[in-house]
Amino acid sequence: MPAPDPQPPAPAAPPDLLTLNGGAEPDAFLDQWARPRDEPRPAAIALAADGGDAVALDVLAGADRHGLVVGGTAERQEVVRRLVLALAARHAPHHLRVLAAGVGEHPLGEGFPPLPHVAFSEEEMLGFPERLERFAAAVTDELDRRAGDAADRPALLVVVDVSLTLPAGRREVADLLVRLAQRGRGDRVHVVVAAGSVESSAAWSRLLALLTWRVLAGALPPRETRTVLGRTLAPSDVGEGVVHLRAGSGPVARARLAPWPPPAAAEAVAREMRRVTGQAPGEAGGLPRLVTTDALPAASGNRIPIGIDEERLAPVRLDLALDPHVLVVGPPGIGRTNVLRLVLASLAGTAAAGRALVFVIDPGGALAALADGDDRIVYGGSPERVAEIVAEVRRIVRERLAAPNAPGGPGVYVVVDDHDLLGDDPLTPLHSLLGSGAELGLHLVAARRSTEGGEVPDPLVLKLHEMESPLLLMAYGHGVEEALWGAAAPERVKGRAVLVQNHRTRTVQVALAPRTR
Repeated sequence: MPAPDPQPPAPAAPPDLLTLNGGAEPDAFLDQWARPRDEPRPAAIALAADGGDAVALDVLAGADRHGLVVGGTAERQEVVRRLVLALAARHAPHHLRVLAAGVGEHPLGEGFPPLPHVAFSEEEMLGFPERLERFAAAVTDELDRRAGDAADRPALLVVVDVSLTLPAGRREVADLLVRLAQRGRGDRVHVVVAAGSVESSAAWSRLLALLTWRVLAGALPPRETRTVLGRTLAPSDVGEGVVHLRAGSGPVARARLAPWPPPAAAEAVAREMRRVTGQAPGEAGGLPRLVTTDALPAASGNRIPIGIDEERLAPVRLDLALDPHVLVVGPPGIGRTNVLRLVLASLAGTAAAGRALVFVIDPGGALAALADGDDRIVYGGSPERVAEIVAEVRRIVRERLAAPNAPGGPGVYVVVDDHDLLGDDPLTPLHSLLGSGAELGLHLVAARRSTEGGEVPDPLVLKLHEMESPLLLMAYGHGVEEALWGAAAPERVKGRAVLVQNHRTRTVQVALAPRTR
């Protein structure tokens, strides 16, 4: 009997909303949040109906700042909740604030995960005038904050569901929406109006001229469809989960909404967002669990900002002019390499100006993408390449040592990740030169795992301790370095560290460096 024909494999499930916007892991959003505030990050909310490519709305950075979502109650809520969650996954709360209000139904529907971005949330405002007043007050407060320079303010996304249509008896709703949408681009205000239909009225005419991106979820009469999208749709174009999007005067895109993540996954992401922003219930301490580089001042010469201190919530810097060498110690996955990314990002401008020679030794390969294609960085990870780098650094520094009256030349910066993976330390030829680092322009920033009790301390660790170099101790207890520098390890929070510097100990939240894509 002939074997049955093999069945074709089942088609792969489409990626859900969180996967489309950075990743489904609970802390995947951190890489997105660490990017510069004004870097365009369109919110992917759907998949093209004909090919599966992501369909995104560039609400915060695009030319079309305000939008309209039209459809039945459930249909438009599905669009709006995807838009808000996608934006939250891509932008930190100090970059984006959301006011969500419903004249009738809530624009985000039921069961939407509580995000730290949402500063106002209300529904049924038409039947409760005091709720409408609170919404108006929240909007006024946000606009007052932008009365001066709004450049350092978070973007403000105001989402209003007007139910079936703009309420005729509440003209102030339309007036408020128009006033918001007329704000200049510099105010960083963005308006999303959700409605069941669009009427021919003066209020709608004023508003539609300002709402330049459009999403139609479901079916409307031909006249209203043309008003929303600029053209009509064939009956076969409409279906469950199908939306039509248009930005400005561009073409209409037909797409299917991205699957909503499993409720447990969405709640886990929201919970992690609240935790890292200090909004988790019962969290102690004044330090936020997430600091991005936007919160830090610019680097100035050898003064490299790395985070915020617990005592004053003020920027903390590594001053490589005063302390030319730094040791970073901690377990894997707690942020050692991130510190080196901050250092290298700060050195980039100095190197571009010809004031720095930057050498990266990276046996684990975590910094390879950062150095790839950057001719300002001499990079090596293999034993042979590391030996070449050490020999070159030693040659440069010894030439300076032999000619003390000659001009010093650019600073020499050696950045080492995973120092403990190097085996018999290839940096040994540099040890004797470290003591003259300040005079010779030699700087070493090395990261490694903690030396466990009972292990023989690495000669480089002992050398840096002898020189009273700063130690950045990251979430580890009972290690040799902790005992040598007399520091108590911080709580095990990613990016949390204790900095021992100039006989002073401070708890620091290290900023999250933007990742190289």
